[in-house]
Amino acid sequence: PKHFATVTYLVASALLAAACATADTKEWDAPLPKIERSTSAAALSRGAMIFRSACAGCHVDDGHAVGKRMTDFPAFMGSFYAKNITTSVTSGIGGWSDAETKRAISQGVGRDGRKMQEPMAFAWYAGIRDEDLDAIVAYLRTLPPLAR
Repeated sequence: PKHFATVTYLVASALLAAACATADTKEWDAPLPKIERSTSAAALSRGAMIFRSACAGCHVDDGHAVGKRMTDFPAFMGSFYAKNITTSVTSGIGGWSDAETKRAISQGVGRDGRKMQEPMAFAWYAGIRDEDLDAIVAYLRTLPPLAR
């Protein structure tokens, strides 16, 4: 029983490592979703509220959405970094279309067509309403471009 838990732990770790190592080698057939981004005060306020409750914990460092190292994971899993999601064209998502951004959030497929790696919670975001995703994208477009 004691060895079973250790073996199970090691097998699960190896499977996770293998999945992470191969996750970005395949292009995924994920069409770009329709988006109806509103710049109304209500939509931006809704997007900001969702961002603060669902995105900021991983992507905000020193008050800006420049990404950061994820420290909530055991060391054996390696290091994870949340991406810069400001409007910076060079290091953020400023060069991404609204549809590419929405697809990345909800389907976990990056701009280049490759599957994004966990711990991005795209499986959870796949279930939220389109208008909420649109509001998040609208809010992200208001963030100043910051390089990191």
